[in-house]
Amino acid sequence: SLQVRTTQEHGGDETIGMVFSTCVPSQAVPFGRQAQSIKDHERIVKATEYVEHAEGGARFQSYVVLQTEEGDSIVVDKAVPWAENPSSLHDRNSLAKVIRSRECRSSDVTVGMIKGTHVQELMMESSSTRYAQAV
Repeated sequence: SLQVRTTQEHGGDETIGMVFSTCVPSQAVPFGRQAQSIKDHERIVKATEYVEHAEGGARFQSYVVLQTEEGDSIVVDKAVPWAENPSSLHDRNSLAKVIRSRECRSSDVTVGMIKGTHVQELMMESSSTRYAQAV
């Protein structure tokens, strides 16, 4: 959930000062070890690239959310390479900005195809933005 902290002078307008995400980040399972809840033959129907504030040296980082025909979500990002149906996805997306989104219903791209591309991109040294765009 989100917490919003505001201030208001007597008779004045209320001003938002801070917004906090109060959820505990989900622990993603390393790529290749996750439960096989999302099958390799499931088709990808939508891909959305987000940008968010990053911790550490970088000022921002990119990640991609893939939606399958069965309604599952896969988060692909450089820091946590593969997360299936993470519980904190709604909160994370609400704090990020959409860079681009594409409907993929007419293509035959599957989860298995993305996994193959994903492994190749992990081996390359690239920024989170280039990584997200490659996926």
